[in-house]
Amino acid sequence: LEGAGGLAYWQGESDVMKRHYEEALTLTRELGNKSRIANALYNMSFTVWLKGDFTEAGAPWVRNVLDEAIALAREAGDMGTVARCLWARAGTESQLGYYADAEKALAEAIPLFRNSGDLFGLAWTLHTAGTTEMKLGNVASARRALNEMLALLAEARDVSGVALALGDHAQLAMLEGNRQCAVKLAGASAALRKQCGAGLVNIVDVLEKRSIEPSEEDRAPWDEGLAMTFDEAIALAMR
Repeated sequence: LEGAGGLAYWQGESDVMKRHYEEALTLTRELGNKSRIANALYNMSFTVWLKGDFTEAGAPWVRNVLDEAIALAREAGDMGTVARCLWARAGTESQLGYYADAEKALAEAIPLFRNSGDLFGLAWTLHTAGTTEMKLGNVASARRALNEMLALLAEARDVSGVALALGDHAQLAMLEGNRQCAVKLAGASAALRKQCGAGLVNIVDVLEKRSIEPSEEDRAPWDEGLAMTFDEAIALAMR
């Protein structure tokens, strides 16, 4: 059930994901294993995330789910799940505009991921750190986080992850005042999305209120980005 829910998550199928994760949570509660319940609660928190339904009305439910998950994971000594839940909490707070709360959760999550060697979790947490810093206008801090994220995903040859990271870097290039570079990176991101079919990446764009659709005047750099190789796009982003 967790695997089926995860697959639906990456394909952007929120209702299917929710159905699988709800059933998995019911079963894990019956079994009584604290670590597994915490993980199931963590998964459930994404049923709001994937729909982009970050509102003050929905926030208490997400916070309660993650708070229960963190408490259970700490009791079980499962710091990997603690780290994942802190990342999810940071993303929730960042989307709601509570940046200090987001940064507090990130400050604990990032070292946990580093110390455990969970580079995938670290990369996604750096994504949240970078996008939060962009919202705060901290361009240099955002670049440090996003460059490290991209380096980790590129080394792993994670196509869907790099597609997301290039979208982040396109947004960052716009903040840095380099529109042509931003459009090229957006084009490169679009090419990788088509290659891997990860609907989740498009949902991130909606959450971050960014668009990678080109205007007519941007057609040339967009096409150049579409034609870039995997390594060329990474080199441009990491310039």
